[in-house]
Formats: sequence, structure tokens, C-alpha cells
Amino acid sequence: MKEEIIIEKEDVIKETRPIEKSEKKTDINTEIEIVDLNNNMNLNMNMNMKMKINQQPDTYYLCFIKRFTNLKYGLTGLYYLSVDKSILMQFFFALMLITSGIIRKFTMIQWILQLILITINISCECCNTIIELMANFVEPNFNKKIGLIKDVSAGMVILTMLISISANVLIHFI
Repeated sequence: MKEEIIIEKEDVIKETRPIEKSEKKTDINTEIEIVDLNNNMNLNMNMNMKMKINQQPDTYYLCFIKRFTNLKYGLTGLYYLSVDKSILMQFFFALMLITSGIIRKFTMIQWILQLILITINISCECCNTIIELMANFVEPNFNKKIGLIKDVSAGMVILTMLISISANVLIHFI
């Protein structure tokens, strides 16, 4: 007699016994523990499960290759941001502030504060670019609600810039 078991999204399955080498790869008799998170019940049962086992182990070498693949995606995004006009403008202002700091011979604390402000400013501009790209993807035509979303994200950048300018005046002249 077969008993039907329904596992919902809230249930977690974890294997409690390692698979032996002598067992077939497609027909595995294993003990599993079903944890019902809603009722806090643990049910131990033996099941005859048919499953496909991934033959490719996740080793350090493969993990290292995946990290380089992720680095490639990050560098692609960084390239896109480096050709964006608003980001280039932020980099220009950052270069001016760094040059001013060199001329005025900043202390370590002043450099740290200025670099934090530059990073926050450029990060907000990157977030604004992301929001605009997503809004253009969702609605390529003119839409008042999408326009409001873009305006608010641009307002976030201006607010950050005003606070950053105020803090840089304090750093440079006081």
C-alpha cells in the first residue's frame, strides 16, 4: 500500500543518512526527515525515492570559476555605469574634490569623510540609473506614474548631493 505525502512550500526536507555507493543512482531507499514548520512536527519515514543525482560535485575549483564569472558580470555593469553621463559627472566632481584635498593637504579623517561622501553620492546616482532603466523596461512609453518614480529617484540624488556639498564645505573650510 502506497501512502501519498503532500509536501507544501513551508516544509523543509533534509537527508539524514548518506547515500551508499552500492545503491543505484536512480532508485534510492533513504530515510528523510520532514519538518513541518507550521505545526513544529518531525516525521521520520522511509521512502523509496526516484531522483537524479548531480554527477558534478561543487568543488573549490568550480566555485573559483563561478566567482570569476560573477566578476565578469560585475565588470560589465561597471563598464555600463562608466559610460553613463550622470555617473561621469559624479566622477568629475569627485576628481575635483580629491584634487582640492591634495592641494589643501587633508588629514586622514578628512580624507575618510570625503571618500565616504563621494561613495554615497556615486552610489545614489547608480541607484537612480538602475531605477530609470527598470522603469523604462516596464513602461517604454510615457506614463505619469513612471515619470513620478523617476522624479523621486532623481530627487534622492539631489538631496544626497546637497547634504554632501554641505558636508564638504565643512570639511574644506572649517
